Amino acid sequence: MSEIQFYRPSAGVQRRVQRELTTITTSTGLTTARLDARTEIETVRASGVAAVGQRAMQEVALLTKLERDLAETVPAAVARLTMIGDLTAIALGDVVLTAARRIGRA
Repeated sequence: MSEIQFYRPSAGVQRRVQRELTTITTSTGLTTARLDARTEIETVRASGVAAVGQRAMQEVALLTKLERDLAETVPAAVARLTMIGDLTAIALGDVVLTAARRIGRA
């Protein structure tokens, strides 16, 4: 019965394998770093959009309260107050949309 002989690659093959493994490891590290950086950028963008939206919501709430208070004080002005309140709320929505677009492109 013959003995089993293990395969032993030549020194050249071993160097090529080592080079390829190093290349794969380096490539993987770079890809991971790129993804981490992209994630950080997108997180900052999301926070920026959320901050603008949050502020706009606060302003709309204050606007609505003021509109209601003024309508109670001067009932005859309800229609005009409603119109101005609606236009202002729409304009705030436009500000949020514009900010989101700008932040998204930055």
